[in-house]
Amino acid sequence: MSDFKKTKDSGELIMKTLISSFFIALLTFFTYTHTYAVPLYYTFEGRVSAIAEDDAGIIADAGITDGISGSELNYVIKVDFDAARTTTYTDGSVYTFDSTATTSLFDFNNFYADFTSGGLIGPKNGGAYTTIGNSVTDVAEYNWGMDRTRVDDASDYFGELHVGSINHYIQIQGRADWLGGAKFTDEWIVGDRVQGIEIAYSSDGTRSGFYSSLYLTSISETLPVVNVPEPPALLLFFLGLMVLFGLGKTKNSR
Repeated sequence: MSDFKKTKDSGELIMKTLISSFFIALLTFFTYTHTYAVPLYYTFEGRVSAIAEDDAGIIADAGITDGISGSELNYVIKVDFDAARTTTYTDGSVYTFDSTATTSLFDFNNFYADFTSGGLIGPKNGGAYTTIGNSVTDVAEYNWGMDRTRVDDASDYFGELHVGSINHYIQIQGRADWLGGAKFTDEWIVGDRVQGIEIAYSSDGTRSGFYSSLYLTSISETLPVVNVPEPPALLLFFLGLMVLFGLGKTKNSR
């Protein structure tokens, strides 16, 4: 085989590889950029770092300790960055927040979060607020996910999750000094350290609460992503096959 033919065959092989890679990349782009995002489960694990108050005696009743050898705990929170942040009240009404908002101090990006499981305490004797026949101002469920950016300093921002109810409230906050720098919620990764706050009320109106040091231990999809090829992607795919088939046929006819 002459050097010319070797060079020619090598060039055809490179061209076929490049064309194949190009169409595969386009197929991947069209398929994945049109895939709807799914809610995610964020799992946090850690210890109680400090007891803030225990006027209701809930923490003492549960035997919770704080500090280096504090009680272990975990939370699983569902997060949906494409869904709206909401508050559900005890009369069943729901308030839906705008996706963005601005106050004198912060710009907000809002999204949905929901308490799934975990925690160490809960309402005592039914809590201070009931879910039947009470004021509309009483919150039956917080579904708050928020990213905050200071209006006067765009480099100062953080993400946080607020879930639970007025009787049993949980907050997860991504503090910059714990994360090694400012991060929005969707930038949190497994291994990141965040701060937790858990509060529960007693029927007499007193409350108990503690802080926790938590690590994000997993982020998992609630459902597998099923990619359904769309018409443009299919067209590109078949065009790619036709080009490759044409190159092979031309080579064989020489």
